[in-house]
Amino acid sequence: MVPTDPKYNLQWHFDLIGDIEKIWSEFNGSGVNVAVYDDGMDVDHPDLVGNYDATLESNVAGVDGDYNTNTDSHGTAVGGIIAGAENGSYGVGVAFGSELTSVDFLNDGQDLLLNGMSGITAFKNLMNEMAKFDIINNSWGSTPMYDSIYNSISSTSSGNASIYQDGVVYATTNGRGGLGSIIVKAAGNEANNSYYQDYGVYGNAQGDELNSAFEIILVAATDKNGDAASYSNFGANVLVTAPAASETTDIVGTGGYSDTAWATNFGGTSAATPVVSGVTALMLDANENLGWRDVRMILAMSASLTGSNIGSSATGYEVAQWGINDATNWNGGGNSFHLNYGYGMVDAYAAVRMAEVWLDLYDTAKTTANIDSVTLTNNTNQRISNSTGAISTVTCNTDIALEHVNVTISTDHYYMEDLTIYLVGPDGTYIPLLDQEGGSADLGTWTFGVAAVMGMSSVGTWSVVVADNFSGDSDYYYIDYITIEFQGAEATANSVYTYTDDFLTMLALESSRGTLADTDGGTDWINMAAITGDVLANLTSSVQVDNATWVTLNGSVENIVTGDGDDVLYGNSGANILQGMRGNDVLVGGDGADILRGGAGTDSASYSNASGIVIADLINGGSGTGDSAGDTYSSIENLTGSAYNDDLRGTHGNNILSGGAGNDFMMGRNGDDILIGGGGNDTLTGGDNFDVLNGGIGHDRLNGEAGGDRMLGDAGDDVLYDIYGNNQMFGGSGNDTLLDGSGSGVLFGNTGADRLIGNSGNDRMYGDQGNDTLSAGNGNDTVVGGAGNDYMLGGNGADKFVFYENDGADRIADYEIGVDRLFIDGTIAGTDINALVSNYADVVDGNIVFDFGDGNTISLLGVTDIGRIANDILIIT
Repeated sequence: MVPTDPKYNLQWHFDLIGDIEKIWSEFNGSGVNVAVYDDGMDVDHPDLVGNYDATLESNVAGVDGDYNTNTDSHGTAVGGIIAGAENGSYGVGVAFGSELTSVDFLNDGQDLLLNGMSGITAFKNLMNEMAKFDIINNSWGSTPMYDSIYNSISSTSSGNASIYQDGVVYATTNGRGGLGSIIVKAAGNEANNSYYQDYGVYGNAQGDELNSAFEIILVAATDKNGDAASYSNFGANVLVTAPAASETTDIVGTGGYSDTAWATNFGGTSAATPVVSGVTALMLDANENLGWRDVRMILAMSASLTGSNIGSSATGYEVAQWGINDATNWNGGGNSFHLNYGYGMVDAYAAVRMAEVWLDLYDTAKTTANIDSVTLTNNTNQRISNSTGAISTVTCNTDIALEHVNVTISTDHYYMEDLTIYLVGPDGTYIPLLDQEGGSADLGTWTFGVAAVMGMSSVGTWSVVVADNFSGDSDYYYIDYITIEFQGAEATANSVYTYTDDFLTMLALESSRGTLADTDGGTDWINMAAITGDVLANLTSSVQVDNATWVTLNGSVENIVTGDGDDVLYGNSGANILQGMRGNDVLVGGDGADILRGGAGTDSASYSNASGIVIADLINGGSGTGDSAGDTYSSIENLTGSAYNDDLRGTHGNNILSGGAGNDFMMGRNGDDILIGGGGNDTLTGGDNFDVLNGGIGHDRLNGEAGGDRMLGDAGDDVLYDIYGNNQMFGGSGNDTLLDGSGSGVLFGNTGADRLIGNSGNDRMYGDQGNDTLSAGNGNDTVVGGAGNDYMLGGNGADKFVFYENDGADRIADYEIGVDRLFIDGTIAGTDINALVSNYADVVDGNIVFDFGDGNTISLLGVTDIGRIANDILIIT
């Protein structure tokens, strides 16, 4: 879906976030509400008014959604990036079908804090109101100075929970019916700024402690090339990055960023954050049952590599190179992470595709209620040596699948800018937390948030290393204590191995990623929902994408889900779930009780390699003792049987059933079905609607039932039967019987001695080759015997009997002069009807007989009135 809004082509940020136009063909954020906690919004802007929901505006006195002055244009710009309407006015938002609500947090909200305790109470209520929204966009923050005076959150390590943090926790705990509101926040814009550098601020987002909260989705910014923006803050707490969208809505009239109601120079992480909020709205449109932790994981796992090449040195404004953590579940190994980009560039296409199937993979939504966490403290003082630094460790014996870690450190060092601090995982994963910043401030006790551990196990010894880079300190200072809080999900043997279109890049870096062998048991998934190519996967051997081998398997993974391609998926000997999502997929479960989910597109369940009889019903599931035993089907349109005597039954939609060899029974039910018997003596029943039945080789019985059906007996002595509709029947080779019911049918005997039997309706019958019997039944029928000695009955009605050269010796048993007609090819005896009768017709043994020589005759049995017959004849020229 391509928007036609005039500014759309200028909105360059869409080029960097995946194939969002394909997503828009199905999802646009409809039904999802996004709150913009900002400086108000021009709610009457043409691109915003249609999506604005005033009913959710704040109930706190003194706080509304409007902007206060014409310089308060920030929230209007943010709102347009999220949900600018697709209405032909200006541009479009990432989720142009979502609903917006503005909360003037930066003006009206902050003013509440000037009113003493009553204002603080009102401000708490304002923060708690985040829980009534699906998504809250926060394109604001505090200067990252590692000082509570300048912070928006008091140090969590002190136990003094701030108003902000309380609101964040309340919303993620209670919002969306307990699934949790999604809170998206800007990382900040202090990097590479000489003014801030004079105060020891270099852009580490850890210096604003609210950025460290697990509940926050922290967003950095890139430029038009996908490279780190010069100003964008960075850190191990950044989850993803997004382009700083510069083209967006502006307040109407004078002021704002322009006087045209459209800004061309918006930017900062303030502009990147609403891109992620919009993508999140698309995700919730696709799957409203995701928990807030699910959303974090999906955004991270679906993000794409950006900026410098992984494995190469940092470039541009990057402060580090790409790293890889100790996870095992992303593209065949550890997750890539970058201090400037988090897990990478937000990818709308990949994120939505993963969101659609996420709860198929993980069963239960990840919420506040089911967080698994362990907090460990080392209270032993560690001297901070100039040469080696101090190392304080904790050992975790509880296995948590990590999503986030909080590292709290308390030190008596009074000059932060001398210090370098980093976290080291059990495997040696190195995660920088602070690097010679903060000026002359005393770090005291500070909590660092670490998003970079996603997918790792908590088990093992974790180290916090503090180095003093100033030689004059003479080993005087200490680490007083460290506390590490591990947060995530209880570890399980049920693994999910996620692959994205970045796989080949990672494989070139680490060849071990090309082998997947699950070693801990459980029921496992290969998640390829975000893959854009065609997947050929055999769970016993390998996975290919677009004919290139990606991964070698050993049969240890049970389930797989793929994306938009035309995929072919083979199970292993166990119970598998094969899920194709979009595209025209072929699913081959094999042994075991399998679950076959086709998704969108025209999908097939195939048993062509089955070792025994297949009994498969697309409504009621598989049964019997063979490969189909216990199988269930979802969104499967087509079935392919085995070489044995199968029983295949479709849905009430449009199906293709193919029996293969063996004596098969097939039933299409309702819908416009195609049934192909293949080899063997098959029975095909089309059901209602317009069906195509092909018996294939063998003596087959084809039952069209209701609807106008097309039936082909093919080789063998077949019976084609249909009691309703305007049907077409083709006997094929062999001695076939074609029985047509009510309706005006077309019957072709083809080769062999066939019987064609009509009923009511104006039928057309063609015996074709062979000595056929044609009985038209009631109605005004057309009967053509064709080659061979045919026996014909028109039945009641005004019938037409048609004869061509070399049609053989044909007989009409019930010809009625003056009612029926004879159509005779002019090449037989010329175009003069009277001459034809005079020269070729005679009464023989009580029958009018036309004798054209060489055994070609027409006999009208029981008819003797030769004088009137000329009036019934028409010449075919």
